[in-house]
Amino acid sequence: MNTCKNVQLFQIPEAYVILDLETTGLSFQKDQIIEIGALLVEEGEICGRWHSFIRPDFSRLPGEELSPYVAALTGITKEMLLAAPDFSEMVASLLSFLGQLPIGGHRVDFDISFLDTAVFQSAGIHIENYYFDTLSLSQKLLPELARHRLGDLASYYQIDYTGAHRALRDCEITWECLKAMEATAKASFSSYEAFLKHWETGNRRLLAEEITAQALDFDTRHPFYGKNIVITGVLFSCCRRAAMQKIANLGGNNQNKVTIFTHLLVQGQSSGTTKEKKALRLIAEGYPIQILSEEEFVSCLNWK
Repeated sequence: MNTCKNVQLFQIPEAYVILDLETTGLSFQKDQIIEIGALLVEEGEICGRWHSFIRPDFSRLPGEELSPYVAALTGITKEMLLAAPDFSEMVASLLSFLGQLPIGGHRVDFDISFLDTAVFQSAGIHIENYYFDTLSLSQKLLPELARHRLGDLASYYQIDYTGAHRALRDCEITWECLKAMEATAKASFSSYEAFLKHWETGNRRLLAEEITAQALDFDTRHPFYGKNIVITGVLFSCCRRAAMQKIANLGGNNQNKVTIFTHLLVQGQSSGTTKEKKALRLIAEGYPIQILSEEEFVSCLNWK
């Protein structure tokens, strides 16, 4: 039974380790680790790398082989693992690399559970490092995304996903996504403290009433001033929260849903959303709702 006492952080420490594992399955109690990757990050820069294949106990695997799914997903073969060290041979080196630093990763609780079980079986101790989860961060920061897998984040931020599903490469992709999310947070919140509070306690659904204007004076000639505006789909020029903040700062009114009082619908990347369908129906009924593409929206933001 896993009894590690990790504490989740809702902040990005100055120094931390990004961790990723590849395993023979999804059960940390029954399955085994076959690859470990870790990056040491200090003040936003990678300062060290740790990587090793881990030889599993093949007698515990059906047919003494990796499952076809795991082999196809990771590209790891039995031959690559036969020459690898046993976990007990690597545990001291790995624990030294981790030290007491916070551990970050995408759904990192999965990796920590696996690692803690292996460490306890091998060394009789538990992993008790603090941790932070880039999955929970993306869910709070980018609620407009339909999914928050690492591949989805990489696609959104146009980060190279080549070589994914290998431990060290996944660490690198996670780190790049984390840096991109930090930039998104800076553009989306009035302060770093406000961002951290939202990460820990905020709603995963972005509500219009959460967004208030940061300006006191508005240009009443701006095309967004006094307009009721709804956003649908995914925007790639900025995240939805940042876009809504810009609307509010220009004197516009964000809405959660399309209504007969909506003036503008900003159409991000999507097709046939509920908001779009309702807007088209109301337009057909004679309501003067204008649909803007993301390009048109950005052009309006830059209006002078």
